[in-house]
Amino acid sequence: MKKFLYVPSLNCTVAAKNDEYLSYWYAVRFADTIESGADRLAMLGGKTLTLDESGERAFVSVKPTDGGYTVSCGSFFGFETILNKLQKGKFAVGTFPITYDCEGDAYALADRQHRVMYSNVLWDNDILHYAPARNRLTAAIVKEYAPEIVGMQECGQRKRKECGIYALENVMSEAGYVEARVQAVNNCDNVNCTPIFYNPDAVRLLDCGYYWYENQCQLVGRGDQSSKSLTWGRFRFKNDQKELLFVTTHMCTQDDDVREKQAMEAEKLITSLQSESGCPVIFGGDFNGNMSQKNYRYLTEKAGWTDVRGLVDFCSHEKGHHAHPEFDFRLEIPVSKVQATEFDEKVSVDHALTFGGGLKLSRFAIINNYPARSSSDHYPLYVDFEY
Repeated sequence: MKKFLYVPSLNCTVAAKNDEYLSYWYAVRFADTIESGADRLAMLGGKTLTLDESGERAFVSVKPTDGGYTVSCGSFFGFETILNKLQKGKFAVGTFPITYDCEGDAYALADRQHRVMYSNVLWDNDILHYAPARNRLTAAIVKEYAPEIVGMQECGQRKRKECGIYALENVMSEAGYVEARVQAVNNCDNVNCTPIFYNPDAVRLLDCGYYWYENQCQLVGRGDQSSKSLTWGRFRFKNDQKELLFVTTHMCTQDDDVREKQAMEAEKLITSLQSESGCPVIFGGDFNGNMSQKNYRYLTEKAGWTDVRGLVDFCSHEKGHHAHPEFDFRLEIPVSKVQATEFDEKVSVDHALTFGGGLKLSRFAIINNYPARSSSDHYPLYVDFEY
């Protein structure tokens, strides 16, 4: 079903052809950009601009149609490319290579054997941080980058039950991902805030489990404590039959000593699981501790786990968290207020570590484009590798 947005200053219409939230989100931004730049975009007067999320992924085409133009691309990078042209008051018919907002996106569509992702999805669901819309944007981003496995943090009840049909597990299912269902969640809220989602066409879940950290910060509420946990899953990739122990975690917010104790708990559990399975480990998520703090240093110095950043051919160096996105009541979509990315990985609290050998890691990439900035206060990250 098409969605139409009218631009009165140019008597112009923007249509989202695909029944996808990301297409609609871009249509809103296109309409707003055209309205604000109407004096420079007169060629769109009286026309219909249709966004079609299909076709090649590395190129975007703009073709004339009856009554207007169609912008076609198999990835949202194409829409962002043309939107950037519109923001400069430029619009032209033709086929254009897609452009990228951040270094990590240059490899988003690249060939790889395997890809995993981590994403803190910001658990707030209030008037400024409307979770149903952000959930749909998160799922669209995951679908675009197509990791086989994704580990999330801050996926509490505000991201689940309070969002109704747009609960995160529902929109992730629509994107082709299922949650690794653990047998027991024993935290204060009885909800897994650090879930793993995976593509069942790409991997087989062999086993999984949940662990709520025994050491918790006493300065925060029960809900905050409930999120401080880890979820692990042992997977077998269908393309090469190799196995991976994948772990997602969220550690204490305020107390460095508690974070170190949680790191010790994690090491004990995951080392035992790795010893039993014999497969390599990728352990990541929101540590709430940067490279100088005790949990990161314990795992990398005392436990001997290795930061993926030091093993890859390509590495993003951005800080992994930023100001909260907000719901724009005029546009009725979530938007980012971040103007510039900080390039200081030493203060980043989102990490991916590995141990157990057997992996050839090629990329550690931070996704800091506008859709990602609008979905959460943390950038998603992905790791590409082969065996």
